[in-house]
Amino acid sequence: MHSFNFQEIQKNFYILFILSFFIRIFFFIIYPDQLFPDSLQYEKLGIEFFNNNFQFTSPVHMPLYPVMSYIFGGRINLIFLDIILSSFSVILIFYLSSLIFDLRTGKIAGYISAIYPFFIFYSLSGLTETMYIFVQLSYIILLYKKKYLLSFFLIAVSLYLRPTLDLFYPLIIFSFIYIVHRERFLKTFKILLSYMLIYIIFLSPWWIHNYNKYDNFVRMNLAMGRVTYVGNNDLNKSGGGIAGIDVYLSYADKIENDYERYEF
Repeated sequence: MHSFNFQEIQKNFYILFILSFFIRIFFFIIYPDQLFPDSLQYEKLGIEFFNNNFQFTSPVHMPLYPVMSYIFGGRINLIFLDIILSSFSVILIFYLSSLIFDLRTGKIAGYISAIYPFFIFYSLSGLTETMYIFVQLSYIILLYKKKYLLSFFLIAVSLYLRPTLDLFYPLIIFSFIYIVHRERFLKTFKILLSYMLIYIIFLSPWWIHNYNKYDNFVRMNLAMGRVTYVGNNDLNKSGGGIAGIDVYLSYADKIENDYERYEF
């Protein structure tokens, strides 16, 4: 782990954040809202969650982003939060690259991230990618700095956004503790047990919700089964799982038409 002049790090933090923020605000102003179906659905799901006795109606989404959409007053406000998080993600990329390599590499990575088109695009889209990337970068830095418990909390948060890496997290944690930090195996095992405890505590409310909903244990959601079925179905046309082409999702098909009824 490299040590740096604090003032130099702080100066780059400010420059990268301001640059990233204003680039994203500029495109937010000039780039038309794409109104992606998933983005509209997150807002609708959030409203339904708080008006339906805290029952989450979608079988293929996780609840955190819809809940935050409702708390922040709708998708446009949440997009503004995504712009801020995307700008902070640039700082995290700079900091992580500087820790692993050197300050020059960190600057290169940071400035590339500030203008990277996909980061800008997703920060304006009202989708989970931006928040998920921010959480991923945060917990990786915490693991690198041996802040294990806080990193485990953020991993649990990431699962409520997207469960993509659920089965890989123990391996990632093991790699950091045993290989990167060269801890003894017994200590590594104990830390992994603490992760499992935090995992169970934080996911338990979601498991209880799913058991009440499905009358069965569902660890995350039903998206994997649906995507696997759609992708391997003889009626599949695109090779993927596009709603309205490969699969009829009556809930999603009406989202855009119903959007105005749910505007804040």
